Amino acid sequence: LRQRARRAQGDCEVVKKDWHLMGYAAGQLVSHVGLLQDDVRVAGQPVRIGGVGAVVTIPPAQGKGYASLLMQHAATLLRETWAVEFGLLFCLQRTIPFYRRLGWHEVASSVSIEQSTGRVPVPVPVMVMVLPCAGAAWPQGDVEMGLPW
Repeated sequence: LRQRARRAQGDCEVVKKDWHLMGYAAGQLVSHVGLLQDDVRVAGQPVRIGGVGAVVTIPPAQGKGYASLLMQHAATLLRETWAVEFGLLFCLQRTIPFYRRLGWHEVASSVSIEQSTGRVPVPVPVMVMVLPCAGAAWPQGDVEMGLPW
């Protein structure tokens, strides 16, 4: 699972996650979701988010609901335990339908991340999605964040 997550990150510098949700089947680790708390800026205003990353399921276990179940647990943790305003994740275009089914929405504004070379736009084809956790709509405006996860 760790190798699959590293391949998805490419050459991007990332922050380690604070929490790890892991799914097992027959005693084998089959799925993982990493979580962290962070602040981003939208149109210059701070927004408290729960970052979701390293959503990975081994190929033989894909399509069996493990990642969906872990993502549902992650959403509960973001809302009830961390009480953040939004969940935020990075994903590839092909995974958008999966996250939409779980209540996530694409961010239409430009998103930039911090790297050792300075602030850069989120690299294409990576998409940014959010999950409302406190009943509010995602604010309008450009998004600035630190290191991604």
